[in-house]
Amino acid sequence: MKKITLLTAFAVALLMFACSEEEPLVQKEQVQFTLRIPSSENPGGRSAAHLPSGVKILISLSNASGTVLTRHPVSILKLGDSYITEPIQLNTGQYSIIDFLIVNNDDKILFATPKQGSPLATAVSHSLPYTLTVEKGKISTFEIEVIDAVKNNPDAFGYASFNLKVIDTLPISVFIATRMGQSENLEFTDAKASLYSNGILVGEFALGAKVNYIPLDGQQDGSYKLVVKKENFIDFVKTFSYKELMEGIDQGSIKVVLVSKDDAFTITPPNSLGVFDFSLQFSEAGTIYVNWGDGTIETVNFDSEDWLPSANLSHEYESYENIISITGDLHKIRLFENHAVYAAGVDVSQLTGLEMLTLRGFSASSSVLDLTENLKLEYLTLEGSDFKDVALPNYSVLQVVRLEGCNIENIDVRSNAESFGLYIGTSEISNLSISTGSLYTVELSGSMSTKTTDGITNALYDNASTEEVYNVTFDTSRLNEELSEQSTNKIIFLENAYSWHWIN
Repeated sequence: MKKITLLTAFAVALLMFACSEEEPLVQKEQVQFTLRIPSSENPGGRSAAHLPSGVKILISLSNASGTVLTRHPVSILKLGDSYITEPIQLNTGQYSIIDFLIVNNDDKILFATPKQGSPLATAVSHSLPYTLTVEKGKISTFEIEVIDAVKNNPDAFGYASFNLKVIDTLPISVFIATRMGQSENLEFTDAKASLYSNGILVGEFALGAKVNYIPLDGQQDGSYKLVVKKENFIDFVKTFSYKELMEGIDQGSIKVVLVSKDDAFTITPPNSLGVFDFSLQFSEAGTIYVNWGDGTIETVNFDSEDWLPSANLSHEYESYENIISITGDLHKIRLFENHAVYAAGVDVSQLTGLEMLTLRGFSASSSVLDLTENLKLEYLTLEGSDFKDVALPNYSVLQVVRLEGCNIENIDVRSNAESFGLYIGTSEISNLSISTGSLYTVELSGSMSTKTTDGITNALYDNASTEEVYNVTFDTSRLNEELSEQSTNKIIFLENAYSWHWIN
């Protein structure tokens, strides 16, 4: 294998390439490349091999602002036993070499530098992209290592072909946000990534806390989806075209910032295709960011001129297994209501200003609906929802709890509001606990098993007896079944002892 050795006079700075902003470029300086070719007889030595006349390099460069050169031809000069390119003029600053090829008069590729992630990447000291720095007031001379392209196929270098239209690796950096005082910093982190091309899995990759390089299939008309996962963080999903990918690479590595599940309001829509929609209302002006989980991110601004500004949001899914994550001014959300579409889960713990919550069709029968952080919650409506447990705030300001068509194992209702109403229709509740001295009405309707109505009556009886709750209206007029004798006797006792009003 023939090699041309090009060694750099600087340190590789991938971190700066990926993350930092470049200073304005005002001073142009000369940059050139020195080539040394080990002979076939002495591959490890420094004796010169022969390059045909008329050869040149084709170089592609980018910086933080985008593409600087694309397949730019530069002549090669022979100086004794060495080869050096003619100087090119570049502004001072930092650059990344994207392509470095040596071609003859017929534009046949003779030598090339392999790209990171390609089979030949480990055969050179520095594969591409490769970072260089142009300094003020000096001629910068660099050397690079290339490999014989005549004896190797393009895919060994990371190209589908040598037409230079193939983006063969995706540079990606993953960060998590950390706080130091009032400021937020980004830190590298590890994660797992899956890359799809036209709906087909290209590969799964373990990403380190650094700039990583993922090989691509190089289809210029293809669409890609990148999924990045880390335990206890919201999945990052990004879809992009080949053109968008090229633009992203020209500006450095693709930067992924993962959001902790503890910092987001999350909804798990149904594992099906179609439209999922919901409504929000806000206490004041602000901004939220809705990541629909399939690569679509929406910014929602709510207007300060509106009293209790609201938003109706909807999204049509064309893929499965998505999680909606909402960040931003979550504390300003006072109402959430999903519409008549089944969902698999919800986490509203970050909605500390939530006053009204309506959940329809949540089928998370093995999960807990945790509302213990929603201390301002006044109105709770669950329709057609199955939860193992519903955990409400202890001695909250709840005024109304409405359960319709639900199947719940455990719910503990506590409130210190001035008045509190409980409405249950066509639901099955295994264990109801009530601790409120401000109960003013209870209504049962629809079809319920005797076990459920007995359990509700026992909970009401125990609460009224313990806290001496008077003047409660108990309405069973729309209940399809009669109360059991046991429940009937307890309600009659409450009528006589605590002036309850039974409507039946």
